[in-house]
Amino acid sequence: EELVAERGDFPALSPDGKWLAYTREEGGNGGDVEALNLETGEVVVIDSTADYSGDPAFSPNGKFLAISRAPASGSANVSPEQRIFVHSFPDPERFSIQVVDQYADDPLWSTDGSRFYFRNGAVLYQLNVETGETFSVQSVPTRVASFPGSIQMRVRNDVGRNALLVKHAETNQATLSEVGADFNVLLSADSYVRALMGE
Repeated sequence: EELVAERGDFPALSPDGKWLAYTREEGGNGGDVEALNLETGEVVVIDSTADYSGDPAFSPNGKFLAISRAPASGSANVSPEQRIFVHSFPDPERFSIQVVDQYADDPLWSTDGSRFYFRNGAVLYQLNVETGETFSVQSVPTRVASFPGSIQMRVRNDVGRNALLVKHAETNQATLSEVGADFNVLLSADSYVRALMGE
């Protein structure tokens, strides 16, 4: 066990294992996104422009880093002005792009880098994106699934090219009929494993 960053939250490891991105808490709801090179100790500031920046997520090829950003006038958890931005990496000064013009939280990439997911309230959306030498959005946001009742749903990890693990704050089940045939939303990892084993 080794302490690598103090006052850190929302850790994300780069695909090559060399960089750790996280939100450096500065008290209250304030925070900057930094990336620490675990081999050299170099720290790169990804975003320090807003009252709160968080939820770093590396693209599968490691060339881009998505973050959520809330303006100085609001809380990171409730501000309707929160947006998601994608920065070039490891040089965040090369470009920064706002991904969508609506409230967005919990950025996540598909494992092949061709799709980008985000949450708006209790609705999960996806975008088709290009993640070669440059990043670009190739489609408008498309609804993947709606989760009734709570806005505390959290998309935390992709477990396969066509699956996401979703933690929902209420016992209500997702309306799976709204999910495309090539996409699965998993509310319980245990039930998913049991289904795979034929139980």
